[in-house]
Amino acid sequence: MSKFEQINTFVKVADNLNFAQAARTLKISTAAVSKQISQLEDELKTPLFYRSTRRVELSELGKIYLQQCKRILHEIADADALISQAKREPSGHLRITSGRHFANHFIVPYLAEFMTHYPQVQIHLELAERTPDLEKENIDILIGMSIPGPHDAIQRVIGKTRYLLCASPDYLKKFGIPERPKDLTVHHYIAHSMRLPIDEIYLRNQIIQLKPVVSVNDTEAMLECAIQGMGIVKLHEYVVQQAIREKKLIEVLKKYRGDELSLYLCYQPRRYVEPKIRAFIDFTLKKIGQSKS
Repeated sequence: MSKFEQINTFVKVADNLNFAQAARTLKISTAAVSKQISQLEDELKTPLFYRSTRRVELSELGKIYLQQCKRILHEIADADALISQAKREPSGHLRITSGRHFANHFIVPYLAEFMTHYPQVQIHLELAERTPDLEKENIDILIGMSIPGPHDAIQRVIGKTRYLLCASPDYLKKFGIPERPKDLTVHHYIAHSMRLPIDEIYLRNQIIQLKPVVSVNDTEAMLECAIQGMGIVKLHEYVVQQAIREKKLIEVLKKYRGDELSLYLCYQPRRYVEPKIRAFIDFTLKKIGQSKS
């Protein structure tokens, strides 16, 4: 058993804190995983994990060793990639996570064109409003979020946005237009179920208590609920701007707009960026730039 195999197995166990899961990932038996870890601990003369019948935890030295092992594995991956860089066309599975609305406006409309340019790339696009663990979930690119990605990721600001409060003309005709933040307390509110607490919003140093009539975990659904006249909604400017232009929504409390927020593109830190990742980043940023001109 090579030291490289032991290190790779150790990293898989450490990432999952589960011997059985690591075994499934590596396609070997749990006993083989346990044996490799025991051999590695014997060589190092120190425990890397604390094991019990209920859980597996990294020891303090195990945590230190994990960071160095990951660096070594990254260096090996970078070295392998550099060897084939000159002859490689963008290819392989490209895993992307993006918010639904951002993807529907800046990714999905251009996928056919991208795939025409890069036919060897297979796209796996997850629409989700969350910040994933890029390395553990094997995600290549996280794009279109207003919350920074993982602290160790390469991050690039690709645009600006801000939250706007909006409602449909029919809703405002029926319930009136709020003039001050405290007026929102008597209005119906369409809440995002992942923005906790869902019955509060923050406006110009004020915390406003709200009455959610519906809460969902998707901005597209929130937008449609607002257009249907269900209540006031708080969404990013780029999400509601078309509905405002088409007079399906009206912005309220304009003078209480929040500060600008950045939209991010994130990917795993590597000395060498794979061609498929570089190709998608360059292509998508070009499309975003064209949409602004």
